[in-house]
Amino acid sequence: MVLQVHEGVIAVNAIGTNGADVLLGFCAPGQILVGATGTHAIVPTAQTDAIAAMTPWKVAVQQPDFHDRLRERLGQVEAWVAVQGHSHLDQRLFGVLALLAQQFGIPRDQHVMIDLRITHAQLASAVGATRATVTRLLSQLRRRGVVRSIGSGSAERICLRNVW
Repeated sequence: MVLQVHEGVIAVNAIGTNGADVLLGFCAPGQILVGATGTHAIVPTAQTDAIAAMTPWKVAVQQPDFHDRLRERLGQVEAWVAVQGHSHLDQRLFGVLALLAQQFGIPRDQHVMIDLRITHAQLASAVGATRATVTRLLSQLRRRGVVRSIGSGSAERICLRNVW
């Protein structure tokens, strides 16, 4: 089966047989998620109000833009995996934030606002750290002027200094 996102944002997590939960990224409108087999369950969860549909593989591959969307999804997965190759947590965290800025970024002054509510726990899951460590690393990145926050609570958004 292929999950096709029509509206909203879907968080994609892998849950291992040992219960480990790892954030693998997000699917936005127009993007797809293909099922995987192995020792991990792939769990899509609505990050925002979302509309998505499951389509049989045989039907999905007949859609004219399917191969382009599959190529895009594979590129995103490769980018998330590449971020995991950084040996330092701050580099992994910044890498994940940069990927989110590319996918959900809106230019604001000299920053790019990630227009997606993401929790410190989700970031921790993405980079293999604890929530407390991510909170500490975000504070360090703020002091260095690399990131800043806009809003608070559920309206809080992380902004990265526009370096690209």
